[in-house]
Amino acid sequence: MYKKTADDLRIEYSDTIVSYRKVAHQIGDVEFKGGKPYFKMVNLENSKIATVSIDDEDLILKFPSTGWFNFSDGFSLYINRLDKRQWRRTLCNSNVYISEHFSEERAYVRAPSITDGKKLIPYALYSEIFNPKYFQWEEAVESLRSGERVAAAINNNILIGYKKIFRHPILFYNQHAVAEVVNKSVKITEHNLALRESLDDNGIKYHEAI
Repeated sequence: MYKKTADDLRIEYSDTIVSYRKVAHQIGDVEFKGGKPYFKMVNLENSKIATVSIDDEDLILKFPSTGWFNFSDGFSLYINRLDKRQWRRTLCNSNVYISEHFSEERAYVRAPSITDGKKLIPYALYSEIFNPKYFQWEEAVESLRSGERVAAAINNNILIGYKKIFRHPILFYNQHAVAEVVNKSVKITEHNLALRESLDDNGIKYHEAI
């Protein structure tokens, strides 16, 4: 017999977004069959309804990784979980904070604008959060040079992006602008051992500012 009741599970998961078979779904309700809980969910890509056992191995009931994410429309966002007590176990409006650092530059790639703060991204892009894709260093630099993107993440900690007030792309370590990217090398503008180690791990050349 399952220990939690349907009401317990509704409190934890109703209206939250989860990954099922690598596609984002939003949980609507919980029902029990044969003593086991099942989620009724909406596929956020095609709006189809699915009824899935909580024990299904293709169902991922956890908050996705935080940090930088690339999206197919040519932009990137920094996604973080709010630091407060929460009942919700997975992604939802009440437990996520999205920082949009490149809102003014979006016009170059015609990407939709997203209000800085709690507003979640369009449903069509949720699956990209649960299945993040990152660039190799040279690919990221070239994607900005060609105008294909305004920002490109190397991993969830490192990103380069254009800002109007700077001549060269800026390298971000988490949400902090810490360096310029000149050609394909990095000019570090502050002493940051963790940044250097992360650059080394990704094979990125750098030199200190004078």
